[in-house]
Amino acid sequence: MTYRPDSKRWEHEPAREELGLQAATTLTSGTATQLVQAHNTALVLASAGTARRFRGHESLVTQVVADPRCSYLFSASQSGELRAWSHQQQDLANPSLQHAGSGFGVTNAVYSADGKYLLAPLEDDVAVLETGTLKPVSRIPGGQRPIAASATDAWVLTHQSDRILQWSLRDRKLVRDLGLESGNITHAIASANCRWLAALNSTGALFLFDLHSAQPQQPIRVERPLPDRSPQVIDDSGTRLWSISRLNDLTCHELPGGRLLWRKALDARPTSVCHFGGRGQIAVALLNGEIQFHNERDGQRISSISSGSTAAQALAKTQDETRLVAAGIEGELHVIAAESGLYLTRLQTGTADPLRFATVAPNGAAIAILTKTGLLRELQAR
Repeated sequence: MTYRPDSKRWEHEPAREELGLQAATTLTSGTATQLVQAHNTALVLASAGTARRFRGHESLVTQVVADPRCSYLFSASQSGELRAWSHQQQDLANPSLQHAGSGFGVTNAVYSADGKYLLAPLEDDVAVLETGTLKPVSRIPGGQRPIAASATDAWVLTHQSDRILQWSLRDRKLVRDLGLESGNITHAIASANCRWLAALNSTGALFLFDLHSAQPQQPIRVERPLPDRSPQVIDDSGTRLWSISRLNDLTCHELPGGRLLWRKALDARPTSVCHFGGRGQIAVALLNGEIQFHNERDGQRISSISSGSTAAQALAKTQDETRLVAAGIEGELHVIAAESGLYLTRLQTGTADPLRFATVAPNGAAIAILTKTGLLRELQAR
């Protein structure tokens, strides 16, 4: 059968001699064992004089494996793309994309506020992907890394790291070009309501953009610099910024003045911060496997729990703030009840690679993960 992306159906075709064999595996179902071969850019499963052909890769397939339950086939291509195929349902199942350009890998991903799109770096642009299928809908040319996305617009950092582009998800065109006087942006984050955007340059200078302003391209310069810090969270009012550093501390700064409100020493190096505004708390993941909850106003520690991983790499939360998701170094996700700290479940991601990043879809139905090797996957959470 041949998979036609435009018609969403499969067609039988006669079995024929195949050339260019790159990889092969066996697929066992009941008492029957079939051979799956990778030829050029396709997978071929031949049986009883007919062939089922799985297409979708744009470059040579280099490896193919079957999962132990024989429900899916997994194939990897020369360009670094990984795909999952449901040979029983005769449809593409939960495809995964891996960055294959420039050697930087996928570094982060952002859901749009309505959950329709997932934005992630792909090749030399930022791709706008359809959630659930990861099918590319459009590309934001010149984009290096997505920062935030509302239901209508997206903000991405350029490859030169000197400008931030505002892109219309509806019209698929550039709306604004936001630049900094000194360029070289090292960190950029946005508030959850997509109003405030904070950008830090290589000198530690911090700038605020009011995205609801008629002229957001005129940023507010924060008076006090933040050298050697990694801004993590800005609140919806644009008046508080929480950040972490390699000095094993958590700080809160007042905006736009930049005055340090408090600093708290941590027990180990922090990797990620998550803001629970409804409860007035900051969750911090540490490399010792702990997650600490701190009061957002004064930094006092409220509680400390196990992340479920020996070293949680990233934190994410559901929109209703009832669940906290920890991305582990072992390649697994750990779901925790945010208020009680009760460990709920472990989610297998299909990879043993250390996770770099995780984000939860606005409706809580899916979780997008990134591995440190640059693999982007979306998992169904329900």
